[in-house]
Amino acid sequence: LSRVPVIATRAGGVIDMIKHNINGFLCELDNSHKMAELVEHYLKNREQYVYILENAYSYAFATFSHQKLVENVDSLYQFLFKKMSNLTD
Repeated sequence: LSRVPVIATRAGGVIDMIKHNINGFLCELDNSHKMAELVEHYLKNREQYVYILENAYSYAFATFSHQKLVENVDSLYQFLFKKMSNLTD
């Protein structure tokens, strides 16, 4: 997990992970001018830059950390074990 600003287009699964002006910036597909404006905005607004980075890191850590992965796999195994137990009863 790194603290890198994210500027992405509103396409595919990225819109489920990035919340505009909360943990990154989104712009419309094929709008390179807007993307360049967002980069410039990041560079000129240090306070918002830090706010976005901290939110992005917190979201990524809570969602994609090793601990979260272990918890998700454990939950999946418990769910499957219960399902299999119910089939054999």
